Amino acid sequence: MPTPHSTEEAAPLVYPQDAPGAVLTPAHRARRQFLRGAVGTLIAATAGYLAWTRYLFPPAPPMSPGGVPLGKVSEFPAGGPPRLLPAGSAQPLYIVESLGNGQFRVLSAICTHQGCSVGWDKADPGHFNCPCHGAVYDLTGKNLGPPAPRPLPTLPYRIQGDMLYAEG
Repeated sequence: MPTPHSTEEAAPLVYPQDAPGAVLTPAHRARRQFLRGAVGTLIAATAGYLAWTRYLFPPAPPMSPGGVPLGKVSEFPAGGPPRLLPAGSAQPLYIVESLGNGQFRVLSAICTHQGCSVGWDKADPGHFNCPCHGAVYDLTGKNLGPPAPRPLPTLPYRIQGDMLYAEG
């Protein structure tokens, strides 16, 4: 018979939950149920966060690689109001303004909030408004507050002959 400090081998301890076919106690079931719920909640919260950030910051639509014709340079008088142009199909709207001396400002007219088309505010010159959720941009495309998360993209352009092209 082994004594408390003997060197003889004792039988290994077997706990009920380690035994084959063991029945879980209510405490073990509650712990497992809590862990399943916590992991499920974490997965749902992560998916919701990713969907929400995608909703707030949608990706910019792609442009065609060859450039999109916007019109003749002579159609954009220096100092004239910006013009909203429907052009192409990949990114259908552009804002073009002649700055004089062959310089232009070409902006995407797609709101950076939800992808709606912005328009020139005739009642408040110097601003573009998004009719969907009220985003406001200044003449340079800078967003003047929520809900737009960033300015309208300024697009590179090129002049070939008398034609103005938006490039991307």
